[in-house]
Amino acid sequence: MLVIGGSLDTQVPISEAYLLLDSGDVPKDAWINPKGGHLGRQAKVWPDGLIFRQVIIPWRLQNLDVKAPEAAAK
Repeated sequence: MLVIGGSLDTQVPISEAYLLLDSGDVPKDAWINPKGGHLGRQAKVWPDGLIFRQVIIPWRLQNLDVKAPEAAAK
């Protein structure tokens, strides 16, 4: 499970992300943007597309045990 959030989120407080991380027995990773809002977004710094490309896709590839295209080409 990948938990994505922002410390300044007004829709889902960061305390909820920490509660989720501390509960259950499923392995979890987290990406928390200390200056981000909902889903870690930060205008002009961490827009959706960048979070998708630099956080979500690499995490998915790592957890599927698949090499990223750049790494496979080398």
